[in-house]
Amino acid sequence: MVRQLEDLARRLRADVKTYEIPSHGRIERLFPDYVFIQSSGGDEICMHRNAVVGTDFDKLAAGHEARYVLHEGEGDRCPQAGTVIVVGKRHLSPTAS
Repeated sequence: MVRQLEDLARRLRADVKTYEIPSHGRIERLFPDYVFIQSSGGDEICMHRNAVVGTDFDKLAAGHEARYVLHEGEGDRCPQAGTVIVVGKRHLSPTAS
């Protein structure tokens, strides 16, 4: 009971850690050193090959789902993704492009 009251007090004070869900989209266009991702909201996101985590950049293909973290203020032409994790093709519905 004491633990539940302490947890409730932390939530009311907003002392509880919250985690932002990474943005996601599909890989649309591939180039030798960078990729364009189409976000689920319709925006175009740039990604350099060094941003890929856990997957070989050369194995990427159009249609793969990617989760990414944007770096605010970077990218002259489009928003720049700083960390990208490729998940695969299975997670997004065909209508979410």
